[in-house]
Amino acid sequence: MQKTILITGLNGQLGQHLAKFFQEKHPEFRLIGTIRQKSYDNQPKIFDETSVEKETLDLADSASIETIVSKYKPDYIFNTAALAHVGESWHAPLAYAQFDGVAVIHFLEAIRKHSPHSRFLNLGTSEEIERISSPYAAAKNYARHMIDLYRSSYNLYAIQPWVFNFESKLRGEKYVTRKITKGVARINRAIQNKESFEPIQLGNLNAYRSWQHAEDVAEGLWLIVNQIGEPKDWKPYILSGDDIHAIREFIEKAFSIVGIYGSWAGSEAEEKYIIDNHLNEIGEIKSQVLVSVSADFFRPLDVSCIYGDSSKARKELGWTPKHSFDDLLQEMIENDLKSS
Repeated sequence: MQKTILITGLNGQLGQHLAKFFQEKHPEFRLIGTIRQKSYDNQPKIFDETSVEKETLDLADSASIETIVSKYKPDYIFNTAALAHVGESWHAPLAYAQFDGVAVIHFLEAIRKHSPHSRFLNLGTSEEIERISSPYAAAKNYARHMIDLYRSSYNLYAIQPWVFNFESKLRGEKYVTRKITKGVARINRAIQNKESFEPIQLGNLNAYRSWQHAEDVAEGLWLIVNQIGEPKDWKPYILSGDDIHAIREFIEKAFSIVGIYGSWAGSEAEEKYIIDNHLNEIGEIKSQVLVSVSADFFRPLDVSCIYGDSSKARKELGWTPKHSFDDLLQEMIENDLKSS
C-alpha cells in the first residue's frame, strides 16, 4: 500500500524544499500539501505541482486540522506551517501562541483519535534552547512540552527537533537575510542606473547565527523522523550550519558579491555602512550610505549569539549538508539580481 506524507506549510521555503526532496529522492510516496491559497498562487515553485495534492488548512481551526488528519491518515506529517518571524511575535503574541502552540495540540489530538500510527514532526527552533527570548520561542517551547507529554502518555511518534536558522532563495522578504540580499540587488541596480538609493535599514548588527540551507534541512528532517525504535527511544537532534556569522558579516559578503565595498562608521543606533568606492567605471555614485541602523528593528529581548552543534546528527544519522554559507549567500544574491 502506498504511504502518504502530509506537509503543512507548502507556501513556505521548507515546505517547498521538502516536496522537492521527496519528489526527487522518494517518488514512491503520495504527497499531500496544505496551503494558503492566495499567497501560494503568487509564489515561485521549485517542485512539480502536478504530483502534490493540495488542501487548504486553517491552523486556528481545530476542525480543519482534524478533517485533514482523519481524511488521509498520513504515515508522516511534517508540520512546517507556522508563524516564524521573531520580531513580529512581540506585536502579535496571541496569534503566535495560537498558530505555533495551540495548533500543535490540535494535531496531536487528531493523530491520537484518527491516525495513531502517524509519525509527526513539528519544527523546533534555536530560539528556545538557551532561554526563551520571544513570544515565538515561548509558543514553540510550549509545543515541545505538549509533544513530549503526548509521546510519553499515548506512545505517539511525535517529535520536535531543534532546527537553526535556514535560508534559501525562497526566504520571505520580511526576514533579515532576504531583506539584505534584496537590498543589495536594489542598490546595485540603482548604482548601475546612476540613481540615488535609500539604505537598507536593520536592527542588531552584532547578532550571530549559524545559517544553513533549507535543502539540507529537508534531508535532515527525513533522517530524524526515521529513527529506528519506539517513540520512547526518540533522541533529540540539532540541525545547524557548520559555523557562525554576524549580521554585519552577512552584509559585507553580500555587497562584495556585486563588487560593492564599504566601511563601518558610528556606533549602536548611529552605525552606518558607507560605500568605499565613491567613483566607479560609470561615474559618481550618488548615495553613500548602504546600511543604517534603526531602533524600530531592535527586539525587546534578543539572543546575541545562537550557535548549534549538529555533530550528533552528522555522526549518528549520517547527515551531510551540501551547502556552505558562501554557497547559500551566492544563491540568494544571484536570485535577487535576476528579479531586481
